[in-house]
Amino acid sequence: MKKTPAGLSHGLAPALPPHLVIALKPGWRLQADGVLVGARKRVFEPPLQVGARLEPAMPPLPAAPGRGPAGPAEAALQRFVHLRLPPGADVNQALQQVRAWDCVERADLAPQISLP
Repeated sequence: MKKTPAGLSHGLAPALPPHLVIALKPGWRLQADGVLVGARKRVFEPPLQVGARLEPAMPPLPAAPGRGPAGPAEAALQRFVHLRLPPGADVNQALQQVRAWDCVERADLAPQISLP
């Protein structure tokens, strides 16, 4: 990374791989095996490039005794997934491909996190 005169670095933290933030349409969810399942048992196996993987943006909350099913706020958060891309992947090309999936409501580039 390029160093500034004060010794501070600029740019993305090296530990953050390129990824996309995806909001699935209502009724769709990510299974543990990376398959997307929608209402009426529709199944979509996304065509991912080698080294890419889908992950939930928020892990499922453990069931507590006496706790009912997830509320509307939890269900809304579970619609968000991250597409982790391999180093050197074309993020903009992946973004265009993901936006074409029927189960995706919105897909965006990950926020650019930088140090001052």
